[in-house]
Amino acid sequence: MDQKANYIILENSILLSKKDYANWREIQDDFDTYKASLGPYTKEELIAYLRDDFKYESEFPISIQRIESYFNSDEYLIYENGKLKKEDFQPKEPWFIENNEEIINSLRKELEIEIHEKHYLYKKDFRIIGSREDKDEIVLYLNNDGAIVFVHLTWKQKKEDGCWPICKVFLNKIELDKQIDIDNSEYEI
Repeated sequence: MDQKANYIILENSILLSKKDYANWREIQDDFDTYKASLGPYTKEELIAYLRDDFKYESEFPISIQRIESYFNSDEYLIYENGKLKKEDFQPKEPWFIENNEEIINSLRKELEIEIHEKHYLYKKDFRIIGSREDKDEIVLYLNNDGAIVFVHLTWKQKKEDGCWPICKVFLNKIELDKQIDIDNSEYEI
């Protein structure tokens, strides 16, 4: 069976995701600035859609070469309008940067236990860069995707299923900073 991806339109960007969504509402739940989505498409279907929608290939939001390399790789998500760097995570309470290697190793171990084969983070190359002091949430930087992810650990010390552990993906600094500000304004000391 050909691999498929959703073509997702956000307020300020376009992305492709290989996540298996049941419907557009699930996609909307993953991205705060969601506008619309199409697919899932095979590589050929996506390129055909873009050829129908744009007059010139130079106008494609994602180049054909990039689409082909994406479908031929194990990349899960691509975001062409810029990638986040781990330094883009500028926390405010209750978030903080995690520097303690012992704690980072403990968090990584638990996360690796919880992630199942169908989870968004399965086989992702990530670095734990932060935590939340009032909830069991950690911050990951996805090295290949240029994304920052907030993950809620369950601490059941077993493989989870379905959407667990729940995560929220940030692909640009505007969305990330907006969520940090919301969490900060709702935080009670």
